[in-house]
Amino acid sequence: MAELPRHGVVALESAIASSSGDWELVVLVEDGHQRRGVGWRMVVELVVDIRARGGVRVIAQVGHDRRTVLARLCEFA
Repeated sequence: MAELPRHGVVALESAIASSSGDWELVVLVEDGHQRRGVGWRMVVELVVDIRARGGVRVIAQVGHDRRTVLARLCEFA
């Protein structure tokens, strides 16, 4: 969760392990706070945590119009 003093909660994240050992990554950032690095910092923290737990595969759905996000996620591959 990302919380800002004057704005309250602006983002939420989650990493859920499946029975197959894959991890589903979810990050939601309020529209007014997107493109400021909040979501990316959350993704990095989640991936580090998943790796520490022994995870090797992360699944994240990204809209086709979010090419920058998709490219950044591929950096972890």
